[in-house]
Parts: sequence; structure tokens; C-alpha cells
Amino acid sequence: MSNTAPEHIVTSEAISDDDNMSDKVKKRLSEVGDQLRETASSHAGAAKDIANANLKSTSDAVEKVSREGSRFVKENPGLAIAGAVGVGVIIGLMIRNRY
Repeated sequence: MSNTAPEHIVTSEAISDDDNMSDKVKKRLSEVGDQLRETASSHAGAAKDIANANLKSTSDAVEKVSREGSRFVKENPGLAIAGAVGVGVIIGLMIRNRY
């Protein structure tokens, strides 16, 4: 007989090794989860900053177009009315031909 245990018999040493490995895996998974959380938070903050900058830029552009449109109508009321009538006629023709 040999002094080694048969392969199918689980020793306390093997169980201890499995427990240590399990603890190491749990610890590493926890570390990776923390890193993922930090990275996601960082990227979310950057995306929020970009969205806020784009919102501000778009808002400024809309405000500028509105001011320029109001100024144009005040300076050229006849042309503005003619343009509105023309757009109305075109939309009316498109609707009439569609139905």
C-alpha cells in the first residue's frame, strides 16, 4: 500500500485549498466590481458634462435665431407676411394633393 490517499478521497487539506481559492476569487470579483463602478461613474459624469454643454450651445443657438427672426419681422413686416402666405399656400397644396 502506498502512503498517498486515493484520488477520490477528499482530504481536509484539499478542502482548505478550495476555501482559500474561493476567498481569493470572491475578493478579486469584488475588486473588479468596484473598479467597474468607479469607471462607470466617471464616464457617466463626463457624458453629463458633454450633454450639458451641448444643451447650452443649442439653447443659445435657438435664442439667437429667435432674436434674429423677431428683428427681421420688425424690419420687414410685408416680406414676413408674404413669406407666411407663401408657406401657407404650399402647405395647403401639399395637403390638398395628398387627400
